[in-house]
Amino acid sequence: MLMPAVFLIVILLGSIAIDFGVVHLRRRELDNAAAAAANDAAGAALDIAHLRATGERRLDPARAVDVAHHTIEARRIAGLVVQSVEVVDPLTVTVTVELTVQPVLGRVVQARPITLRGTQTASLEAP
Repeated sequence: MLMPAVFLIVILLGSIAIDFGVVHLRRRELDNAAAAAANDAAGAALDIAHLRATGERRLDPARAVDVAHHTIEARRIAGLVVQSVEVVDPLTVTVTVELTVQPVLGRVVQARPITLRGTQTASLEAP
């Protein structure tokens, strides 16, 4: 008589473990994508015209946004959205991304999706 109850508990614990694994995997994908977007934006958004005119290095905010969006799109992670790309000082860019995850068990019990948000910063360092 206890066997069906034990089997049900094992199935339930297994699905909870899978849900935690899925959320953790998606969190890692989100963080890696945000870091890649920030690094690419910092490396590719140098304002060359300003550098030639004044000799000072700074990032072009419009180019940083464009590069960050292209980097995120290239990763092809379903549901990943760029929330913001900000040049916080002349050589530093911050990228914030968001991803909504529907847990496996959550589909069965009609649980709400989990929204993950990640922020990464990268700088173009002086030589």
